[in-house]
Amino acid sequence: MSIKKSFTVDRSFWRRGGDRMGHGRTLLRNKQGNSCCLGHIASQCGVPWSDMMGIEYPEGLPSVHERYCSLLNRFVDPEILQMATYALEDMATDVNDDKTMDDGTREARLTAIFAAAGVTLTFHGEYLGGFLGVEGQL
Repeated sequence: MSIKKSFTVDRSFWRRGGDRMGHGRTLLRNKQGNSCCLGHIASQCGVPWSDMMGIEYPEGLPSVHERYCSLLNRFVDPEILQMATYALEDMATDVNDDKTMDDGTREARLTAIFAAAGVTLTFHGEYLGGFLGVEGQL
């Protein structure tokens, strides 16, 4: 099985920028059907949307998906893998949920974070709720 190293975030249901826009909570998958960047990635790694419902962070996924994204399994030491994966998740979550960042900056930073881990992250489609400018203004 090859490791998937390219992912796409569909802006039409990308939940970002904190919980201020009325599109549900920022989760892997919320009740409104929207997902943070990590939810999009988990789905493309084979995690069913139903397993992500209401879960805030990947470590909350059912144990069958605990290695949902073995993007960094090139590390031999499982402890290093776990630390690297958590660091990547933390950085991505901080950027995804930032309430003051405009979407252009958000996409550039997320792309750079994943690129540093050898992963290509792209974005397509129209923005859920419109483009978020500086200070979260539409």
